Amino acid sequence: MGIAAGLLVQPYCQVIWGDLNLSAYPGSTGEKERLAQNLSLSFTQTEEVPSCEFDIVANVDGFDVVSQIRTSPDLLKEVVEVELGYAHLPDFNLKGKYVFAGLDFTTGHDLSVKFTLTSAMKSAWTENKMSFTMEEEISLAEFPAFLQEKAGKGASLIKFQFVGQAAEDASEIMIKTNKNSQTAQNILNETLTEHGMEIRTGDTALDGTVVIGYTASKKGELEKDKPELDIPPTPAKRRIHILGPGLMENATRKQSFNLGQSETKGGKKGKATSSTETENKEGAGGKTAPLPQQAAAQSSTGQGSSGPSDKPQGRSGTTKSAEEQKKDARAAMSEGLSMEIDASFPMVPQVIGMKPNDVLAIPSIQGPGDHIEDYEITAVQYSMDDQGAVMMSISGKRPYIGNKNMLDDASLAAVRGRCKQLTTPDSWNKYYWRQGPDLAWPLQS
Repeated sequence: MGIAAGLLVQPYCQVIWGDLNLSAYPGSTGEKERLAQNLSLSFTQTEEVPSCEFDIVANVDGFDVVSQIRTSPDLLKEVVEVELGYAHLPDFNLKGKYVFAGLDFTTGHDLSVKFTLTSAMKSAWTENKMSFTMEEEISLAEFPAFLQEKAGKGASLIKFQFVGQAAEDASEIMIKTNKNSQTAQNILNETLTEHGMEIRTGDTALDGTVVIGYTASKKGELEKDKPELDIPPTPAKRRIHILGPGLMENATRKQSFNLGQSETKGGKKGKATSSTETENKEGAGGKTAPLPQQAAAQSSTGQGSSGPSDKPQGRSGTTKSAEEQKKDARAAMSEGLSMEIDASFPMVPQVIGMKPNDVLAIPSIQGPGDHIEDYEITAVQYSMDDQGAVMMSISGKRPYIGNKNMLDDASLAAVRGRCKQLTTPDSWNKYYWRQGPDLAWPLQS
């Protein structure tokens, strides 16, 4: 099985703005032009919604299209469809819908035109501020739909889905709150954070579903919200991406110990921060508190990315028990010793659709052994240059959990089994391009 002889294998990017195909525009010369170039898609765990930017070729046809869009209120409101991928792998292509957010253009010697887009879900849900008082409790499972109704018709197309352990807990957590002049997105974010959950903004790039779950580092969450190996990009599904030799030029890891200090290097004693002041006050007789208490104090000042280590907490302001303080301390220690990774590589078919909350697995460079590094992906950027090449840049993070993996045993076994098949540069190459016996292209020779 292989790629048909003579088939040109390269990624494609398609940008369609209403009825205007900016990737195959019928230009004034009678030939089709790729007007949309230097496209960049950005998805992170912290953005409200994914964003998109691209340049328009600064020629006669490019400025003609810009003029059409700028002077037409209907075109400005049209949905822009963006698709990245490979023509012969339609199931693995990355598709998204966006709306106009801004335009920058320069005339003179250095002509340039750049459009900025944002996810089509950015509407009444993320823009309209609301105020309300809840008279009766409702479950967290019902709360997103409650906010959607308050936001109005502009938010009617949004869908919600709880995943993993969050799907079980949401019906038991009761909500009764008052809000003043906040957007539905911010209200939901704040409420979820109080219970150790989060919105997976990266998933909204695929079909507008607002996916809600615990962070991957919450104990046992990767067993409930089980990631899968070698599946097409799907909303609400975690996917495991194995990256190894021949693809990543560099993978930079960073680990630092930080439990509240303002400086990570030695030198002059800096001004005490609010967190260190809190820690000192908690020490008996004015002494500095022991490390677990320091960690608990630091944890209580802000939500760590590792989330709470036990079941979601309620909203009462009662004093925490000693056991709860220990768990908070462990969560803060995990956050303080977390490791981050940054990497870049070409967009090959195997990694299309990579998004935040997916899992990155890196096998040992010594070969297919038992050692696997795994990270929760926090940010992904796809960038297409003016020659049509597509590169990807990613960031990831893993909490400090000792000599353990975030993946559950079954998922880890699947990753190890796959890696043991990848023993040569040629086998890795076939894996990246989905040409192996069980990874064949739909179009066969």
